[in-house]
Amino acid sequence: MAVGVDYEQALAGAHQRGSWVLSVSAAALAAALLGTWWFAVRFIRRPLARLIEVVEGWRRGDGQACAGAVEAVSEIAQLGRAFDDMAEAVAKRKKRLRDALESTTDSVWAIDKT
Repeated sequence: MAVGVDYEQALAGAHQRGSWVLSVSAAALAAALLGTWWFAVRFIRRPLARLIEVVEGWRRGDGQACAGAVEAVSEIAQLGRAFDDMAEAVAKRKKRLRDALESTTDSVWAIDKT
């Protein structure tokens, strides 16, 4: 005579708990991936896209292009401020050079090497 519990009956609870744990794990993974995507877009992609727009503006000759307030307190924001400082310094230098050339009485030829 053998005494025991049916195999299916013994593991029924474990299968149900396993399905529940798998569902919760999948939902947690989906939430983590969604959060990572949001963070990457908000704090990396958008600020870098703004800086790329500014650099492209400078490349096209738009000396007034500036990064403005980049929406992050990070190295990307520091880079944006550095770009703006550089653009301001270049604009001041151009103005000083233009003023010097306009105020001189000597014969000066300006050659554009671009």
